[in-house]
Amino acid sequence: MDITAQRIAFRPGDAGYDEELAGFQTGFAARPAVVFGAETAADVVAAVSYATARALPVGVQATGHGLPGASELFWGLLGGGANLGVVTELEIGLVPVTRVHGGAVAFDGREVDPAALLRGYEEWTRTVPDELT
Repeated sequence: MDITAQRIAFRPGDAGYDEELAGFQTGFAARPAVVFGAETAADVVAAVSYATARALPVGVQATGHGLPGASELFWGLLGGGANLGVVTELEIGLVPVTRVHGGAVAFDGREVDPAALLRGYEEWTRTVPDELT
């Protein structure tokens, strides 16, 4: 696939570059050399092949939500390692529920050690009923 002809590749200054770069993550300003507006699995294959052929780094961000280096697409959906794949489709089986509860877990920001924060969260989750998860 000729990605230039398909207009899924955008460089700084190209019409559409800023729109493809825009996402919900506004706390980090990235200006990559090339942005791909992939809409299909074939587009993803073409974009990764393009980057690989030119030794460009690849960062996958579904709809721009992520930060560079953050979670690495759930580390290849927990099957990562040296070879990271790109998931273009995920099917989830749903189960019926009779009641749904919602809420948030918030921290006041005084805890600055992420490891201690996670340990505390882990300890707390051991005390809650299974129905909470």
